Amino acid sequence: MGAERIKRAPVVRKGFIVRRKTHLIAMMKRVKHQLERSGCVQYQSTGMAIPQLVTLADKYQHQGYRIALSTETIEFTDEIMTEDDFKKEKRLGNLLVLKVFSR
Repeated sequence: MGAERIKRAPVVRKGFIVRRKTHLIAMMKRVKHQLERSGCVQYQSTGMAIPQLVTLADKYQHQGYRIALSTETIEFTDEIMTEDDFKKEKRLGNLLVLKVFSR
């Protein structure tokens, strides 16, 4: 007779999502071509992945790229399922956005 909470990720705008287990060097290599072509790349992370994004920002800054960090508050929707019913709960969370600009 318990409730199961299913957490859903928020709708993400343009950019790459950084999670806790994201390998940073591999991520930097994957987007290098796009950064050189368009001149700007955007990364986003929420919750426990925010320190991972800050580490990524530090790596880009040491390589000579210009960076811009900003924070936002976004709304998450959790789905809660019990034996009898199903409901959605909304909560607020933090979003960290990193923009990397070419040298």
